[in-house]
Amino acid sequence: MTLITKNTADIFLGNIPGGKTYPFFELQKNKAVQILQEQGLPRLKEEEYKYTPITKRIENAISNYQIASPIHITPEEVARELVPGMESEVLVFNNGNFDPKLSSWNEDNFRIALLSETVD
Repeated sequence: MTLITKNTADIFLGNIPGGKTYPFFELQKNKAVQILQEQGLPRLKEEEYKYTPITKRIENAISNYQIASPIHITPEEVARELVPGMESEVLVFNNGNFDPKLSSWNEDNFRIALLSETVD
């Protein structure tokens, strides 16, 4: 059994990505977020949403969370994303998992390891 301690609307709002976007879309997103904060998610008794159980779908998606599987990334794809002429460390994360084979960094500058491996 999964215990959800936050309101479903709060969880949903916490997953809205930030960052810059076109002003029109930013304005629309802010309006939608404001309405959602004021009204919350629709309930089954509201006629417009009576046959669209969105709340259950969101709760189900949250409680049945699965770790994303890695996708195939080639060194060429990583190279295309680099800024030309910029000398820097390259750390590649594939669906949230560090990929040391596609990464390049100076191991004298810092060490990358699981927290469970860092106990000295």
